[in-house]
Amino acid sequence: MLAYGFETVLLVEVTLYTHQLTNFQEELSNAALRETLDILPSIHGDVLLREALYKLRIARLRNRAVRLQQSWQAT
Repeated sequence: MLAYGFETVLLVEVTLYTHQLTNFQEELSNAALRETLDILPSIHGDVLLREALYKLRIARLRNRAVRLQQSWQAT
């Protein structure tokens, strides 16, 4: 409770121990990070390929719709 002339003090050093905090191993974490970074270029390549295929499908659908509309107006 606050009153005039008094300051409140909160303890900063409140520590909560969790399973993740107590079992953290920096070497294993760094090794997993390096492994993930090594895999990243192959994943990036897969994503670029998937994006190109998606754009190709969209272009084909759009071109088909345009051709149908042009042929409908010609008749």
